[in-house]
Amino acid sequence: MDYEKIEVGTRIPPLKEKVTIVQTAMYCGVTWDFARQHYDRELARSLGYEQPVVDPQMYGAFLARMLTDWISIEARVARMSMRYTAPAHLGDELEYSGTVVRKYQEEGRGYLDCDLRVENQNGAQVVKGAAVILFF
Repeated sequence: MDYEKIEVGTRIPPLKEKVTIVQTAMYCGVTWDFARQHYDRELARSLGYEQPVVDPQMYGAFLARMLTDWISIEARVARMSMRYTAPAHLGDELEYSGTVVRKYQEEGRGYLDCDLRVENQNGAQVVKGAAVILFF
């Protein structure tokens, strides 16, 4: 990806992931976060959810993956933030996407500000976020 060719409004290639029990169990193991509402259907239902809920940290991991799949080795994710707007559940098909909303330079380095979002298969937004990409 060439910084000079990117424009405000550029869409980041989306990442689509279906939330599976295997993916969830692997994520719980990697992060040492074994909160049962993320994989135990009965407990999740007792808490008022239809299915186990996605660990919110997982959204950040997949958003970071989407960004790093898109940027070149001359760039890095300098900052990323997220706000959870609704739960996602085991079995949901999530789409991680983003758009460049600002392009600027400071001290000889190029920056991109990006709006990020995660939507479920029904088009409901479950995460709103932002990222800053730094080009060397």
